[in-house]
Amino acid sequence: KSSAWARVMNSAGTVGYCDVNAVTTKNPNTYSVAFYAQVKGAKVYKTPQTGAKVLVELSLNELVTAVAYSEDRTWYRVKNGDVYGYVQAAYFATTQIKDDSQSGTIANIVNLAKSYLGVPYVYGGQSPKGFDCSGFVYYVYKNAAKVTLKRTAYTQGYDDTYKKITSKADLRVGDVLFFNTVTDDDDKCDHAGIYLGSNQFIHASSGGGKVMISSLGTSSSSYYYRTYSWARRILS
Repeated sequence: KSSAWARVMNSAGTVGYCDVNAVTTKNPNTYSVAFYAQVKGAKVYKTPQTGAKVLVELSLNELVTAVAYSEDRTWYRVKNGDVYGYVQAAYFATTQIKDDSQSGTIANIVNLAKSYLGVPYVYGGQSPKGFDCSGFVYYVYKNAAKVTLKRTAYTQGYDDTYKKITSKADLRVGDVLFFNTVTDDDDKCDHAGIYLGSNQFIHASSGGGKVMISSLGTSSSSYYYRTYSWARRILS
């Protein structure tokens, strides 16, 4: 290697050159978590981009082992025998989908929610012209799942019509998350978002000023990990 380039050879004996900063002597495949496909036909790509070659399409609840993840945790590198591929994290979770009819609906929720990434935050907004947090959840569920939720984060979060999920480990794609972002009152549901799986959720953020994807984090040093109250499972 030089200061800028590394000469490399893969397991098949092919030799080439790459940016020296793009390779490491550390094994990146030390992560090992089992995930279930949350939708029928979840794709495994050759490289981590949706335009890449599709290696295989998975069945609903088919199990994969993730060995690495992207920095923003939107992609997993998965292994099957000696074959590696990449999957979108939003379509995988550590729990199974029990009802096959829900698979398509959950995919609709994820796809519709993501289609509004970047839409501006507007207090009281509940349309693609602008959303607030609960307006975004309300709109996505009404249009992607034909479910009419209550309108505010408070009324959504305290609606016992839907199963309450307290443990982050039990979250499934599509669950509606609630956060206690205002700590000087008794209301523990000040903010809402939709869980995408793999510790990610999508929400209309007043702080970010738009619809965006954020991480729950893994410790109390993370704002959303610390302020998480519970979730509601709309599709039980």
